[in-house]
Amino acid sequence: YRNSELKSGKAQSTVNWNVRTVRVAFKQALRRGLVLVNPADGIDSLPNRYQKRSTFTQEQLKLLYAAADKEWKGMILLGAIHGLRLGDAAAIKWGDIDWERRSFVIRPRKTQNLDSSHLEEMPMHADLVSYLDGIRKNEKTDDALFPVLSKIELGGASGLSEQFRQLMHRVGIYCE
Repeated sequence: YRNSELKSGKAQSTVNWNVRTVRVAFKQALRRGLVLVNPADGIDSLPNRYQKRSTFTQEQLKLLYAAADKEWKGMILLGAIHGLRLGDAAAIKWGDIDWERRSFVIRPRKTQNLDSSHLEEMPMHADLVSYLDGIRKNEKTDDALFPVLSKIELGGASGLSEQFRQLMHRVGIYCE
C-alpha cells in the first residue's frame, strides 16, 4: 500500500499520514477483537524530505506567466497576487465572482471540513480583473474559471502540482 501511494506521486509526508490512518483503523479493529494482528504496525515511516520553498521573484513570475497557457496564467495570478493554493484557484467558478464589488469568494479546501471553516471574500486585484475580463464570455455561474485545470486532481504524477513544477522547470526554476 505504502509503495503504491509513493508510485502514484504522493509526497512522502502524505504517504506517512495515510499509513498512520490505516494503522489507527487496524488498532481499533484489534482492540475490538475483529483482527488478530495489526499488519500496519510493521510498516516503517518514510523519511520526510521537505523542499525548501521561497517566494518567487518578480523576474521569475514574469517568466512563468510568459510560458503559461491561458488557464495557467489565471492560476499564476491567483497564486501570486491573492496567495491562493492551486486547488483553491482551480475550484473557483464564475458564480463566485461579484463583479460589482470586484471580489470573489472561496472556502479554502485545506480547512473546508473543519468547524472553523468559512467563506472568504477577497477583493480582486486590477490585473486579475483585466485577465478575467479577457476570458469572460457567456459563462454560467456553475462553470469553472478554468474548465480544463478544474478537472485535474491536485496531486499525482500528472496532477496540478506536478504540472506547475514542470512549468517551473521549463523556465529554469528549481526547488532545492
